[in-house]
Amino acid sequence: IGTAPHGLDDSGLALASDDAATCIAADAQYRRDRKGRIVLWRDAESPSWTAADRALLRKVADQLGVALAEFAEREMLERLSTTDPLTGLLNRRAFGDQLRRRVVRAGGDARGATGGALLYVDLDNFKQINDRAGHERGDEALKAVAALLGRSARPTDLIARLGGDEFALWLEDADRAAT
Repeated sequence: IGTAPHGLDDSGLALASDDAATCIAADAQYRRDRKGRIVLWRDAESPSWTAADRALLRKVADQLGVALAEFAEREMLERLSTTDPLTGLLNRRAFGDQLRRRVVRAGGDARGATGGALLYVDLDNFKQINDRAGHERGDEALKAVAALLGRSARPTDLIARLGGDEFALWLEDADRAAT
């Protein structure tokens, strides 16, 4: 459409039209924060948008705003519950959950078995970094190790910070030669 709706009126709707179509739009909001927008089109020959059409669109947009906000919050909570806050890697619980599934799959029947290798990384004498240089430098070192592991791993591998200075990797579809 030549002029897409962008400015909303007092009812929270925007209208636009050209020779080919008319459209109406409503922001999907939650607590006055826009989460998305619904835009509907009709051929120019179709009847114009009625008051009932507008009211329905506003109600649908309101419900969509709530649903999108809940979805975003659920994703955030999922991320917080599975991710180590310092390194962004999987945390111990999430790694364990995913590792169990991977090990079962790796040891499946001969046709579907993928194999794999589990590596454990423990940084020796890490406490000395914290004691001598401070916890901020220790955090930087842990982030650097996480970044190194991330660059070295393939997209199918799992990497986790188990806690403190301990990391674990599951190398998907790996055999003795790969490790």
